[in-house]
Amino acid sequence: MAHLRVENFRVFGPAAQGEGERNDALSLWFTAGTNVLVGENDSGKTAIVDAIRLCLQSAAADYYRVSQDDFHLGKDGRAETFTIGCAFTNLSTEEQAVFLETQTRWPALVGISGTSPSTEPSPT
Repeated sequence: MAHLRVENFRVFGPAAQGEGERNDALSLWFTAGTNVLVGENDSGKTAIVDAIRLCLQSAAADYYRVSQDDFHLGKDGRAETFTIGCAFTNLSTEEQAVFLETQTRWPALVGISGTSPSTEPSPT
């Protein structure tokens, strides 16, 4: 993975919409090899790992479900959607094939957008 982009997911807020606006989204570039996340408590390390898990759908569906707490809570209230995107570079043809095979078992490919869970009960 070369890049991770996260918007309105947990501690990471919205991207700047215009010049001079604050950008609270995460744009994280990884280097080749091992990368280490270091930071204070509640700084977003777990949110980064969970965003990658969601994007790649690497956690079992019965283990991880998107909840209301996953939607960023800012000064204007809770976000209605979040976006997570992963980018990969320099994959060999074989690595691309293996990666694609793992992703075709799921409805989404290397990206996820969440919508705030409804507060109304679902029909049975």
